[in-house]
Amino acid sequence: MGLFSRKITDPVRANALVAAATGKPSGASSARCRMNLVVTIPGQPSTTVETTLRAHDTRWPFAGMTLPVEVSRNDPSRLRVLWDEIPTARERSASAAASIAAQLNGLTETPPRSFASSTTFPPEGVMRTSSVTINGQPASPEEIARFEALTGMDLNGDGITGSAAATSDDRVAALERLAALHASGALTADEFATEKRRLLES
Repeated sequence: MGLFSRKITDPVRANALVAAATGKPSGASSARCRMNLVVTIPGQPSTTVETTLRAHDTRWPFAGMTLPVEVSRNDPSRLRVLWDEIPTARERSASAAASIAAQLNGLTETPPRSFASSTTFPPEGVMRTSSVTINGQPASPEEIARFEALTGMDLNGDGITGSAAATSDDRVAALERLAALHASGALTADEFATEKRRLLES
């Protein structure tokens, strides 16, 4: 469904983090979306890709969203988004409501299908925790931080939510940087929690 006509050779599944995307048009069921992506193939360095793809209005990509993609191993610019694996806006809304209900009921894990798009592997070097799942997969600290920032929910039970950060793009970006530092081992869990709390309370 993209504008790329070049054949995907040696295809491999990857994650594509949306750094920026054009807004969803009104009154159209699908349209071209220009995106800046950070593509991560297992075992390879992340690569930036600028592309224009046709997207459906119910699965329109937005900054911070992770898209499941198939790419050429040696040329990540040759890619296609696996749109059918991305929850629709209605599914995301239902999942968010279910997540809130789960939190209120004292459950320690989120429902199998959540706001984040599905992934079948963690990006290279990213640690996963087994206490929180997103889309049925153990979530990384970065994914947890992003989800908490966007929803204001405390998924991992550390007493810190992203409610304050949800109103500020700068704070969301700062949270993602903190999560990346924690995932890389530069910050311990205690240091990450302390810096996250300081950021949200500032």
